[in-house]
Amino acid sequence: MVAYPVMMYFLIDPGLPLEALYLPTFLRSFGNAIFFCMLTIYLEELMPFQHFFMGLTMAGIIRNGPVSTMCSGLYSFGLRHQMADNMARGLPYDASNLLMISIRQLYGITCIIGIAVLLIFLLWDIQPVRSTLKKMPAWNFVGKMIKKNTLSKNSSFSRKEI
Repeated sequence: MVAYPVMMYFLIDPGLPLEALYLPTFLRSFGNAIFFCMLTIYLEELMPFQHFFMGLTMAGIIRNGPVSTMCSGLYSFGLRHQMADNMARGLPYDASNLLMISIRQLYGITCIIGIAVLLIFLLWDIQPVRSTLKKMPAWNFVGKMIKKNTLSKNSSFSRKEI
């Protein structure tokens, strides 16, 4: 996930071909896939099976709701601030070049933050959550458990009707 802003920082250029963006976009998507696989593993370890899918849904709602909105807002504010700062300096460039410089500055800040977080994760000695393997129930057991609960609820309804 850190490779994306680093590559974008060095790739941003007025004559950038579209094909140059394929690898950074692939790396970003690959990093997101690894991140959410790890999130799924940690949620499975921390929550009982009955609440696992609710926890996964809540993590998705939080990520796609307030977190993505805050990040978009921070980037738009940062771009506005950098653009105004670059225009106030009186740099001898037109608006499109000033926009490119502002985007490159934002990617530079993102690179520094991403590398710092990566170093913290690498250097901080965290006890792994998976100290023991929790047994995930087999799907046929889950089906039998749901069938048993459904039949017991249906039988209680039929007794009330009689």
